[in-house]
Amino acid sequence: VDVSTGSIYYSAVSYIQSDGGAIGVMLPNGKHKVILTRLDYPQGLVVYPSKGLMFYIDSGWDTYIGQANMDGTQASVILDLSDDRKPEKLTIDYKSN
Repeated sequence: VDVSTGSIYYSAVSYIQSDGGAIGVMLPNGKHKVILTRLDYPQGLVVYPSKGLMFYIDSGWDTYIGQANMDGTQASVILDLSDDRKPEKLTIDYKSN
């Protein structure tokens, strides 16, 4: 949740469609939009509103921790976890940055 705007960020996986998982945002006015697609199994989503960033785990054939702007742009892998480590959650230490 981005407490500064009231927006709720979420991850979802489609087992029916071949495009897999996505990250979206529900806006305070009730509208939502998908902001990041082509993920395998997104989870552990956390947002860092003061920096405009979000972090997530994509668990699939190649598990990694990703980072993107909160609008879904400039997505990148920040830590490759393809060595059988499978974390499910992330947290941010806001006090230490």
